[in-house]
Amino acid sequence: PNGGNRRVLIRGSGLDVDPTFSPDGKWLAFVSGRFGNPHIFRAALKWESEKVVRVTNDKRLTYAGWYNATPAWSPDSQKIAFAGYDRDTDRFDLFMMNHDGTNLERLTIRTGDNERPSWSPNGQMLIFYSNRTRGRDVKGVNQLFVMNRDGSGQRRIHTGLYEAQTPIWGPSLD
Repeated sequence: PNGGNRRVLIRGSGLDVDPTFSPDGKWLAFVSGRFGNPHIFRAALKWESEKVVRVTNDKRLTYAGWYNATPAWSPDSQKIAFAGYDRDTDRFDLFMMNHDGTNLERLTIRTGDNERPSWSPNGQMLIFYSNRTRGRDVKGVNQLFVMNRDGSGQRRIHTGLYEAQTPIWGPSLD
């Protein structure tokens, strides 16, 4: 907490960013450009004590898409949502996959740029930001949206702010 005892967990030939620990503490998802364009990777963690962890190996999870970023773990550590740039549509869309990179699903399409997903505490919804403009194929101002985990029920959250971005769903208050 005080910034002491820091050490490198991931060593790669490219830039490694957007790290996020799985809720069960077994994995670290991150973005790496080690093979050119940014893609999602998952590192296996070995906890040597309550405060000491090391990476035993890492694996590239995404191969589709030109630029994948901002991985977000589901509360049960079984799914990863992320934003991916689609060069064909010139948009960032949201995707979801199993924690091992299988079963890739597209959650948004042709609705502006959709980025920075965050899971609800019960794992049933995602919050994200988008610059979609209703009924028009132009990019507008970033606003917050929610959707069901399967991509259905997408709706804007009216915050009263001119622009909103980078949402994080808070913990459960159980």
